[in-house]
Amino acid sequence: MLVPRGTSLSINTYVVAICNPQQNMIHLPHELLAHVFGYLDILSTCKNIQLVSHAFNEAALFQLNSVFSLDLWKCDNKNNMFFQSEDKQNVIYKRRESISQQLRSFSALEKILTDINTKSNATPITKFSLDFCACLVRPIQELLIHCPNLEELSLRGNVRINDRVMEVISTLPCMNSIKVLNISSCRKITDAGIATICESLPNLTDLYIRGIYRLSDKALISIANKVGPRLRLLDLQGMIGISNVGLSEIAKKCTSLEYLSLQNCPVILQPQDLETLPKLKTLILINAGLIQDVVIESIVKNCTDLTRLEVQNQHLLTNKSFCIMQNLTRLNVMECNALNNDAVQTIGYNNPLLEELELKKCSAVDSEGVKRLEQCRLKNLRILNLTNTSVDEQMIDLALNAERRNKAFPALKILNLTEVANVSHQYQKAFFYDKY
Repeated sequence: MLVPRGTSLSINTYVVAICNPQQNMIHLPHELLAHVFGYLDILSTCKNIQLVSHAFNEAALFQLNSVFSLDLWKCDNKNNMFFQSEDKQNVIYKRRESISQQLRSFSALEKILTDINTKSNATPITKFSLDFCACLVRPIQELLIHCPNLEELSLRGNVRINDRVMEVISTLPCMNSIKVLNISSCRKITDAGIATICESLPNLTDLYIRGIYRLSDKALISIANKVGPRLRLLDLQGMIGISNVGLSEIAKKCTSLEYLSLQNCPVILQPQDLETLPKLKTLILINAGLIQDVVIESIVKNCTDLTRLEVQNQHLLTNKSFCIMQNLTRLNVMECNALNNDAVQTIGYNNPLLEELELKKCSAVDSEGVKRLEQCRLKNLRILNLTNTSVDEQMIDLALNAERRNKAFPALKILNLTEVANVSHQYQKAFFYDKY
C-alpha cells in the first residue's frame, strides 16, 4: 500500500522501501535519490528521471542544484531572468533566485545559456561548474559552447571525464579564455590527458589535479614544459604516482608559482627542490614524505613571500625549524611532537601578523606556552587550535574571560579545546566568538 504524498514516514517505512525497491523507491529521502542520480549523466537526469514522479523530479532538481554552481539573478523586470557573473554579486545579492526554481530540464539550462549571449544588459558567464556528476561528453560540450568567455571551469569528481572528453572539449572556443581549471578526482584522466590540457589552454594559470592517482612524473613534466612561468597555482594533493623527478621540473620552470600543495604526496623534499620558487606564498606539506630541518631552512631563505605553511605530521622537524619560521599568517604544525613552549613563543614573536595557528596533538605544548603566546599580542589571530594538547584548566579562563582574550588576541574567533584531557569535560569543545 502506497503512503499518500506528504505523509510522514517512519523508519519502518524506509525499511520496506529498501526491501521493495521497485514499488517503494518513491518513499526514499530525496537526498538519497539525488545521490543515486549523481551516477547518471545530466541528460538522463533532466529529460527522463524528472518525468517519473513528483518525488523523482524533486530529487533530480536537488541533484542539479548541487551540480550547477551558477547564480541565477532577477533584474528589475520580473520577466527578464538571466545569469550574472561574480563581479555583480554584492550589488544585487538580496535578489538571488534559487536555480532549482528555474531549471526544469536540460534544455531549459541550455536555453538560458543561449539567451545570455543575446541580452545586452547581462554580463557573460565567466565561471561554470559541473562538479560530481556523471556527465557525458555531449552535454558538457553543448553547455560549454554557450560560454565563450569562460575563465573558470570545474569538472571536479566527474566520474566519466577521461582523456577523450578532454580532447573533445579542448577544441571549443572557451578554452582560449580559461584561466582556472579544476579536474580533481577525475580519476580516468592519464598523463596524455594532462598533456592535451596544457596544449589547449594558452592562458591557464591555476590547475587543480588532486586525487588523480593515475598521473605520474610525465604529467608534471608536461605542465612544466607547456605551462611553465604562467602557472600560479598547482594542487597535487594525493597524487601517489609522482616523485622528486617531476617536482624538480615544476620548480625549475614554473617560477611564478604562488600556491603549491604536496599533501599526501610520496616525495622526499631536498633543500634545493623549492629554492627556485621565490614568489611562493602558500606551501602545503601535510604528510608529504619526511621533511628535515634543512628543507625548512631552504624554504625560509628562498621563499621570502611565504605567508602560509602547513607541515602537519612532520616528526623529523625540531625546534630549530619552528624558530626560523617568520612573517606567516597561517601556520599548521599539528602532530609535530618536537614543538614545545619555547618554540611557540618564538613563533609568536617572529610572526606578528599570524591569523591561524594549528597546534593540535602537540603534546609538549601546555598552558605555559599559551601564556607566552599571549605576551606576543597577536592582534590578528583568529583561530587557535589547542586540540589534544597538554593545556589545563587555566585555558578555561582564556575561553570565558573576554577582557583577557581581547587583550591578548583581540581578533580571536575560534578557540578549540576539544579532546584536552586536563580540562573539564564540559569545556572540551570549540569556543566561537562573534560570527565567523
